[in-house]
Amino acid sequence: MQNSRSGVNIHEITAKSLLHYHSSPKATNWDINIYRGCGHGCVYCFARYSHEWLGDGKNDFFNDIYVKNNCPELLDRELSRSGWKGCPITIGGVTDSYQPIESEYRIMPDLIKVLRRHRNPVVINTKSALILRDLDLLGDLARVTEVRVGTSVITLDENLSAFLEPGAPGGASRLDAMGQLGRAGCRTILLMAPVIPLLTDSIENMKSVLDRAQHNGIEIMMSWHLKLRGGVRRAIDTFFRERHSDLRGTFFRLYSSGKLTEEYRDWHDRIMKKIFSQYQFNLPSPIKTESMSDGFERPIQMQLFE
Repeated sequence: MQNSRSGVNIHEITAKSLLHYHSSPKATNWDINIYRGCGHGCVYCFARYSHEWLGDGKNDFFNDIYVKNNCPELLDRELSRSGWKGCPITIGGVTDSYQPIESEYRIMPDLIKVLRRHRNPVVINTKSALILRDLDLLGDLARVTEVRVGTSVITLDENLSAFLEPGAPGGASRLDAMGQLGRAGCRTILLMAPVIPLLTDSIENMKSVLDRAQHNGIEIMMSWHLKLRGGVRRAIDTFFRERHSDLRGTFFRLYSSGKLTEEYRDWHDRIMKKIFSQYQFNLPSPIKTESMSDGFERPIQMQLFE
């Protein structure tokens, strides 16, 4: 059906399963994505491939969004299984669960209530201050299990972010939201990623983000550089052609082999490490629960740079 408020095509589907297991975790081995497609429209979005990968290449990732309309009951059923050992779950690892249409569908409040009932630890990733709508629920969940909430912020320059992340709130509001979540008992994470050469890699830009994050008491920080994969390369090329044609040649020379040159990476990693040493952020660590067993692979220690 057509969403008349936003102009986005919404496709409601009934999911057969919700929890997805993968053996090479970033934060956890288990993921939930309640939406497929995302209204943030980030130029650098790595997930834009997912429609095509699932055989739906005719639809646009940013304008055709699939809603799993049975998420809370499905999660309750899956967490109630005798074989479930309370493993940490990541929500929104591919598509943001607090993207604009969540204000209408309101799936997350009921999902959080299910997690609270089962006392199941969770990691939530979002670019949206809409998560503050559920502040009380998340604070209540954090009183019985570990709750980590992360946001990705690449710049506080609103003019730049308006082109790179046109559907997302500004970076400052995201970091301020993390501050409120931290005071409610959640552990908070900054993903200063992806760092985009020539656009967000300056010392001034990175320090402005880190200063705001530190002011808001963010505990954990990670960062990595942009990877030019699939549709991301085409989208970035279009961005440079339209907005920074003077930088386009230099930018793509840094990715001449398809990957960021080792020379640039080594140089910029040294700069990043020097900057990060001025702050008191922690690296991510595994979430441990008493109920985790050897039957489920535990999360591994993540590195500062991927």
